[in-house]
This record gives sequence, structure tokens and C-alpha cells, in this order.
Amino acid sequence: MIPKLNLLLIATMILPVVLAQTNPPPVDVPNLSPYADTEATTNVVFSAGDTDDRLFRLSLELNATADNNVSVVFGTDANANGVLDREEADAVVGWDSGSWFYQDRVTGAEAHTARADGRRRLNWELTLNPHKAAKSVRAADADGVVFTGAIPAAMFSPDWNLMQVTARGVAEPSGIIVNQVLGWGFNVILR
Repeated sequence: MIPKLNLLLIATMILPVVLAQTNPPPVDVPNLSPYADTEATTNVVFSAGDTDDRLFRLSLELNATADNNVSVVFGTDANANGVLDREEADAVVGWDSGSWFYQDRVTGAEAHTARADGRRRLNWELTLNPHKAAKSVRAADADGVVFTGAIPAAMFSPDWNLMQVTARGVAEPSGIIVNQVLGWGFNVILR
């Protein structure tokens, strides 16, 4: 016969082992993107140095919501892999969760202008200086002016050779259409 004290000691040694086997340790789960399974990206080769005049234009049309993000990124494909890697990106223009935005990734400058949901079209026009650096911007949509005035010079470079369009959280996208108008700029339409 086992004395009660020894029985209690054995039970306290066995119980943690049994509990450890029935309650596995927590598993670290990576943060999931709020745009899971709805990201579409395309890269477009072009030559920014082909701009004939001192204007560079972008027209971006999409179904804008508080839950989606569409970015048009410009840069130089330095490693020639056909993909604009993050470290190759200089400038971003787009829509992010309820606002138009631009970001200069060289200097870190950025701006946002909130807008309501709906079918939206941003008409973006950069005025370039004689050395083809960005001087000023005028961007508007159906509600009026979005951005205007001076803008960082790095928001345009004649060395750019790749544009990347990424759509995240766009409900059932049927395609990204990019039309380059030589000497004018780009029309980007998300359907």
C-alpha cells in the first residue's frame, strides 16, 4: 500500500505531464494581410526619358473603397529582373483605404487627400523643370483638386524604366489595363 503523502507527491508530478500533453503550446501565426488572396500586380517597361515636353501625366481609374489599395510605383529596374523591387522604387501614386496619396521614397515626403468611396479617376500631371526633374503637381478628380503646388524633385526621373501597378483588396478584379500614350504618360484602369 502507498502512503497518502507519496500518492499525493506522485499525482503532483504526473498531472503537469498529462496537462502538457492535452494543451499544446500556442503556435505563432504570422500577421495575415488584410488583402489576402486579392492582390494583382503587373510591371510595365517604359522609358521616362521619352517624355517630349515638360509634362508627365498619369490617369488612374478604379472602384475606390475604404478597404482597398491601388498603387502605381515608378522606378529603375537596376537588376534587370523585370520586377520593380522595393529598393528600386522612387515614387508612388495611388489610392489607399479612403484617400488618394503620393509618396516620394527617396526623401520620404508624402501627402494624402481623403475622398468618399465610388468609381474614381485621378488625373495626375507633373510639370518638369528643364532638367526633367519634378517641379510641381496638379492632380484632380471629380470632386476637385487633390494635390497642387510644389513637389519633391525625385517624384520624376528620366532614368525610370519600369512602372508597377498593384491592386489589393479590389473586389473581383477583372483586369488591370495600362495604356502608355507616348510623350504624354499613362492611363491605368482597374476593371
